Amino acid sequence: MRATAALSAAGLAALLGLSACGTGAASSVSATPPAASVEPSPEPALDECSTENLTVVNPGQLTVALLGSPEEPMFVDGEPGSGEGFEAALVYGIADGLGFGPTQVQWLTASVDTEVVDGVVAEGGRRADFVIGRLTEPPALGLELSDPYLLREPGGDAYALAFITGNPLRTCVNGVLSQLALEGEIQELIDTWLASTPLSGGQPVTSVTRVS
Repeated sequence: MRATAALSAAGLAALLGLSACGTGAASSVSATPPAASVEPSPEPALDECSTENLTVVNPGQLTVALLGSPEEPMFVDGEPGSGEGFEAALVYGIADGLGFGPTQVQWLTASVDTEVVDGVVAEGGRRADFVIGRLTEPPALGLELSDPYLLREPGGDAYALAFITGNPLRTCVNGVLSQLALEGEIQELIDTWLASTPLSGGQPVTSVTRVS
């Protein structure tokens, strides 16, 4: 727009010069349009929740530490990798929401006194992206909970995932949990895996109320 305006001004100056010549006046008008300035395009904001930008301990993989032993109805036959059971299925739902396929989910075991050094230290010193296991409070110092995904009963304990404090993956997982709840998928998992258990009165959490 600035270049067009400058060119128009030059054309008008030339026209005025020709008119002066026609009346016998000695006049010389010269106008050079300024160079158009090109402003650099702003860098697009980094999407920390796109699969390739996620803060995970192993690139291209979601590593999950299971606190305690895999017990029913959260896990079936002691095999979290089967995706059978409420929390097992929930993890694979979260993985899918983050852009990971079933074969990109790695399970580790974690003790109650899990140590935090550069991430969640699990069995054999291996690290995990988050911990699951009916958590109602962080299992170790340096960890913080996600938004809750299940209320044991109205006004009762709210289960959540544990992340190393400050890990941006927590925000991304919270977004997936909210989406799963709003779309009714967590309710479907409750109906499928908890209907005939003491957790049959469990409720999905659809708000962003946090457990502190």
